Amino acid sequence: MKQLVDMATSKALMHWMQSQFEQYVEVKSVKLDSRAASCVVSFMPHGESEQVDLTIAPYALVKNEQGYLVKAEGVQCSRIWLERLVSNYLVGKEYPVPAIVARLI
Repeated sequence: MKQLVDMATSKALMHWMQSQFEQYVEVKSVKLDSRAASCVVSFMPHGESEQVDLTIAPYALVKNEQGYLVKAEGVQCSRIWLERLVSNYLVGKEYPVPAIVARLI
């Protein structure tokens, strides 16, 4: 059952990410594994010839009165400069889980 929820959440997250970052990248896939607290996002930056893989792991979900927050505790990326950039903006910070995704949690 958990795998089905992860698959549905991955699909919803992929659509949300594509809508948020479409001017920069084409999101190819999102693979969420809630048991391992990891999420792998594969995308193709516009104007580049190689796909980029970004792993967010581990992450934590926090529930509050407004809904869910996600907090990344680590990131890895196939491009070191992008890993550093994403790490500066994600690691240790809490962000609201998009409503389309929160409904599936």
